[in-house]
Amino acid sequence: MSDAYATLSLLAADTGGRGEGTLRNRLLGHEQGGTPLGPRELQNILLGLLDLTEANPGQRTVLMENHLRQVEHAYPLSVGDSNIRGIAIPALVARWEALPRAS
Repeated sequence: MSDAYATLSLLAADTGGRGEGTLRNRLLGHEQGGTPLGPRELQNILLGLLDLTEANPGQRTVLMENHLRQVEHAYPLSVGDSNIRGIAIPALVARWEALPRAS
């Protein structure tokens, strides 16, 4: 992915952070061993950190790939325990699209 395309794609992602702190705290609890979470819950939390609402389908794929790289760096245990890397990117985008949204 080129830096220019990543920058343009980032503009389509909502970085407003609604609920992001709560999700990050849950991941940190898992990372530190205080609150173990199951694979499906971890997947939903990891996907919940990304808001692709304004992104077009092509951007969603690129942003999801970039998101996985970022969360894998920040939350390696959570990503590993979630088995999210074993799910195809298009399937993850579809899962993200099916997640409930706060209004």
